[in-house]
Amino acid sequence: GSPITTSYLNVEGLMKPTHLRQQELREVWGFDCACSRCKEDRIQFLPPKQLQRLLISCSLRPPDLPEASEGERQDYSDDVQKLLEQVKKLHGPSVHSPAEQALLLMQSIFAPKVGHEDACRRHWESCVSLFGAESPLAIWAEEL
Repeated sequence: GSPITTSYLNVEGLMKPTHLRQQELREVWGFDCACSRCKEDRIQFLPPKQLQRLLISCSLRPPDLPEASEGERQDYSDDVQKLLEQVKKLHGPSVHSPAEQALLLMQSIFAPKVGHEDACRRHWESCVSLFGAESPLAIWAEEL
């Protein structure tokens, strides 16, 4: 059959060791995963408390616009980047996931002036990869 490129596990499941992920996929979905990550799993995630702090920071505490200082924007952007790195570990470096696309959008909105153009470009590239260059989301992202 064709390879499956969609994750059947939630974020918590994706962070489990290989044998536990394989067990869940077998019991719940009835297949053995043969993705590159399961074949060679040496991924090191952030400690759970640090990851939780990042999730809270990125989802509940974005800078107040337009009053936010460049330092506040940079701190937020740095936290989003750390979370993006974790998402890439979960989904693989060559896969654009909806979680990555959402974080890139947050980064493009709240980035400091110095990193704004790069953040917008990376968000647009993710939209094109996920939805196609002619999609409304990619066109909107290009206008950011």
